[in-house]
Amino acid sequence: PPLLYSSALRFSVPTFRQYLPSILRLGIYAVLVTAFVVAWTASAMMAALTFGAALALGAVVAPTDAVSAVAVGQRLGLPKRVIAVLTGEGLVNDATALTLFTVAISAVTGTHILADSPFLFFVYEVAGGIAVGLVLAYAVHLIRARMYDSPLETVLGLVLPFAAYLAAEEIHASGVLAVVAAGLFIGHRATEVSVSTRLQERAVWKSVDVVLETFVF
Repeated sequence: PPLLYSSALRFSVPTFRQYLPSILRLGIYAVLVTAFVVAWTASAMMAALTFGAALALGAVVAPTDAVSAVAVGQRLGLPKRVIAVLTGEGLVNDATALTLFTVAISAVTGTHILADSPFLFFVYEVAGGIAVGLVLAYAVHLIRARMYDSPLETVLGLVLPFAAYLAAEEIHASGVLAVVAAGLFIGHRATEVSVSTRLQERAVWKSVDVVLETFVF
């Protein structure tokens, strides 16, 4: 959650809207195509592997992490549009893959998911995750507007991604999209908090990014 939230904080909402078709093509369609191609290939190569299990494997490997791609792209001087699309795709592809993974695992184990239709389940995960993220982000924004204490405002910002993720997962919605929605909302309204809070929060999240990415990679 912190890495996703930090990326969403820095990402421009107008830019996200501008490149939304390209972001969705990569973050949803490309992930689904990749997952199914991997599933068909794996099930054809290993007869003992059921299609459901192969699809779970495809869902695991389908979403790419855009952090390294963006870092290399910036050093190579790729156009800003490409960097923006890669960043936006990295914010939404996990939600697609995790939903597909949940459906595949339920087919393998015989457990019941929230909706019988995978499409309805996906729509619920997306809508529920976004709604939870926006509601919590709006509540945090209102609280921070009345605090006038930069350290406490920063701490509240650190808690938000974990709260959004856990709250969404509790209602079986997408915790990933909840974190992304919360980050985009707070980042878009960043100019409404004090300058000292913005400077402190920027430094804190930069340090958190370095530490967490070191552990991840």
